[in-house]
Order: sequence, then structure tokens, then C-alpha cells
Amino acid sequence: MDHVDDISLTRSLEERLVNVWPAVTTLMMDGWVVRFANGYSGRANSASALVPGATVNLPLLTQIEALYRAEGLKPQFRISPLAGNGVEAFLLAHGYRVKDEALSMTVPLDGSVASDPRVRLATSYESAWLEGISSRQEESKRSPANLLAIVSRVKLPFACATLHENGTDLGFAYSAIDRGFAEIGLVMVDEKTRGKGLGGAIMTSLMQWAATQGATHAFLQVDTNNTPALRLYESLGFRRAYRYRTLVKDQG
Repeated sequence: MDHVDDISLTRSLEERLVNVWPAVTTLMMDGWVVRFANGYSGRANSASALVPGATVNLPLLTQIEALYRAEGLKPQFRISPLAGNGVEAFLLAHGYRVKDEALSMTVPLDGSVASDPRVRLATSYESAWLEGISSRQEESKRSPANLLAIVSRVKLPFACATLHENGTDLGFAYSAIDRGFAEIGLVMVDEKTRGKGLGGAIMTSLMQWAATQGATHAFLQVDTNNTPALRLYESLGFRRAYRYRTLVKDQG
């Protein structure tokens, strides 16, 4: 059963996201967490509401925009159910556009899924893992150094997953656990091997690892247009918790 827009759950997951996917610099401003990480990752380079009903007025907007401009970044806001009514309309009226839309999804963990022997889990950030993920990202994220700048700040239990088959690394992912919830992200498989179950093997391996570490739930974020990923996650029992949009301002 979906727990759609449960404000308590939304707040819990949004708070955990700040910890499991930390930015290089983080500011708290009137109920918003404003984050900067060299432009790597939308979540780590945007302002997100952390308290229900968080609003934005013109002075706050002007200040936040100036901070992003000073870093050479476009101002971005993630609009989840925590944002106050009218915030999205206010941003759109001030030159923002919808960049993308995503779902946060959760699943209870009971240890019933199996790990895959092809998946190796490490508790250090190895260069092959950093390079493997970076080389498979979109152009703006092909920086192992910027990825390391984020994950090296995690102060929680974590695992770096690599799927190795026939002498080749074919898939990667990452998970970190905060107070019983394991966030799974950076799920990458080679394009030529998609549709062969490798993503599922990585996911179940990390879900099993998280359960052995005492996590009771896993959660993730996925673009609403990523139909293959949505299909995979739903097959593993993940259900929608809430939807959010990222708004960006290109000029001004």
C-alpha cells in the first residue's frame, strides 16, 4: 500500500536524505536546507523544505539565489509536500521552470531477499567504484572527485556495491543507513547489459545488506520518466511515499 504524501514520513525521509547524501556545504534558512556540492547531484545542490509549510518570500529568495550564483550554480528548489502552498507558483512567477519530477519510494525490509554472489560490497570508496559510476553518468556528473566529496562526508554505515561478471565490472550502486532507513542510490548498469536482471541483483544485495545491519526499511528516489527503473523497484515491493519537483532558474 502506498503511503502517499504522509507528511510525517516525508519529513523523516527528507531529513535522512541530508545525512545519507551530504552536501559539501549546508545552510539552514527559515525551514529550508540549502545545499552546495560543486554542482554534482540535484539533491545536493538545491534548497529543500525540512519543515511542513515552509514558505519563500522575496528577500529569502533573493538571498538564496545570490548564494547559488556565487558558487557558479543555477538556483534550484526541490518542492516536496513539505513546501507550503503557493511556493511552486511563487517560484514559477519569478522565472523558475520545472526541471524534473521524481518519486520517493519505500519498502519494508525483512531479510527475505537474497544477495547475489556477483555483487561485492565494500566499506571504502575505491577508485574503480568512483570511476565506474562517474563514467556512466551524464556529462555534468563525470567527476570522481566531486562524487567523493559527497560520499566521503557520510558519517553513517554505508556500502559500495560493484557487480562483477566475466572479468568486468558491469554495475554499481550505493547505500547508507540512517536510523533504520537505508537509502539506495547511484544504481548504474552498463547499457548493453540492461534488461538482464543486473539492476535487480544489485538492489537485492544492498537490501539484504541493509537488513543485516538492522535497517527496517529501504528508500530511494527515481525520476517519474524512468519507466524501467520504476518497474524494477515496484517488483521489489517499493511503493510511492511522495512526489517532488525540482525547479531551476536559468537566468537572472
